[in-house]
Amino acid sequence: MVFELEDWTPEERTTVRAQLAADQIPHRWEESDLVVREGDADLVDDLLDKVEDTAGGAGKGGTAGGAGKGDRAG
Repeated sequence: MVFELEDWTPEERTTVRAQLAADQIPHRWEESDLVVREGDADLVDDLLDKVEDTAGGAGKGGTAGGAGKGDRAG
């Protein structure tokens, strides 16, 4: 599952990295895209929502193919 986070600030992505590590969620980055296992997609989507809420909605997220929230892809 890929979450496209190119519109997110470096600070938001750093927060996501830290939370993924704290929650021990396997992931990798391909430039600004976050790649996680399908089984972790719901957890990561919730995490991204929390980061957006904390950041005041600055990050724009959604799932691939235009389905979902903004630019998150999957």
